[in-house]
Amino acid sequence: MKFEKIKRSANGRWFSILASLGIASEYLRNKHGACPGCGGTDRWRYDDQNGDGTFFCNQGGDPLAGDGFDLLRHVYGWPVADCLERVAGALSISMAMPVKISKPKSKTFAYAKSTWELLQDNYKARSDYHVMTHPYAEKKYIESAAGAARAMVNSRQLGGNKDCIVVPLRNLETGRFCGIECIDPSGNKVTYGNKGVLMLGNDLDKSLPIHICEGWADAAAILFHNHGNVLVYAVFSKSRLDSIAQEIDEKFVSKRSVIIEREDGKK
Repeated sequence: MKFEKIKRSANGRWFSILASLGIASEYLRNKHGACPGCGGTDRWRYDDQNGDGTFFCNQGGDPLAGDGFDLLRHVYGWPVADCLERVAGALSISMAMPVKISKPKSKTFAYAKSTWELLQDNYKARSDYHVMTHPYAEKKYIESAAGAARAMVNSRQLGGNKDCIVVPLRNLETGRFCGIECIDPSGNKVTYGNKGVLMLGNDLDKSLPIHICEGWADAAAILFHNHGNVLVYAVFSKSRLDSIAQEIDEKFVSKRSVIIEREDGKK
């Protein structure tokens, strides 16, 4: 749905939209006060001119003003596309238009590679909003794309056309793409290509610990709870956790602590 159509739908409804997206009502009044974006005191007002959710913030320098979309960018720092999708969600306007993937002839690497290449070229399929609003991601309380994408996958193994999270898999040693794991809304999974790993997090700070876990959702949760200051390897088979941990330990020559996160809570 185009920007102008969503903007027209939002007109006159910005108070409820902004409140539903976490902006406290005390900021949504036409009175000078603290700014929910920059935090300055007595420099903000929300005047909602023409029902467009307009605001004004002095910022202690050059003033900033705009409509409800600009307000969300100021407060949360969201990209324009994410603001658009979140406003659409608040209005119960469906933005879910997953890429449709053709039915594979077999579980081949070529199918996995062509599928991931298609998704890489589609921003919406890989956006945080689009992935985190998938039923499986919502059930697991995932709040970002965490390296994955979303698409309609025509899979015999999953039972026809399914709205899936698609996770890229890579070879641990070479880092090369080797397959994808598709996860349907119920959590059923199928792999195309070869099993591999998904690396998430900060690989620049060599002092950070390495966490190894089974599956995309656990990796996303570990990344979130550590505010991104961790390096996480998702393994897509419980039986491979120990062997992958040993490989990673050898790769880093034991200079970084390696923690195996297991479903039973043992490490």
